Amino acid sequence: LPAEALDKGIPLDPKLMSELIKSIIKEEKIFALRTAISLSPDSVYTKLIEIPSKYNEEEALDYILDPYSPLQIPISLKQTDFDISKTSNTTKTSSQGELDQYLLVSIPKKSTEALIKTFNLAGQQLNTINIGFSCQAKLLESEISKLKDKEYIVILELLSECTHFTILDSSGPINLNRL
Repeated sequence: LPAEALDKGIPLDPKLMSELIKSIIKEEKIFALRTAISLSPDSVYTKLIEIPSKYNEEEALDYILDPYSPLQIPISLKQTDFDISKTSNTTKTSSQGELDQYLLVSIPKKSTEALIKTFNLAGQQLNTINIGFSCQAKLLESEISKLKDKEYIVILELLSECTHFTILDSSGPINLNRL
């Protein structure tokens, strides 16, 4: 696979990539219709954000989309497919009141569309798009759930151009960085 075929893990030519996927499926005699993929953190925007505790998850989505919200996100979420998930059951108290921490994960809509088109052309249903660290965390789920107070798991994704650094406690990610 030539390096120029992908941009941060996203196919630049869905038709060409779907042909490659179909040939691998045939060659390896893989019998599947549903596909899950894992992307590098470079292809998505992830950030831990704090939202007032008074909002439920649906209201929290409205809060982050509100242009008058004090929350600062350096990308236009309206041009992305995004989701948020609460990271812990504990709340933090600040000058703004009680805040809950959420993990924001956002992928550009054009990237999502390219992936869906690629897998549709390959005869596959794209079931799930994951990020590298979340897949690794799922593999470590039993160990993460056993963590005590002030115990952490560190996940390092070593890439040629950078290292992605994730710290997890028993409630989920508490720090995400690119080094």
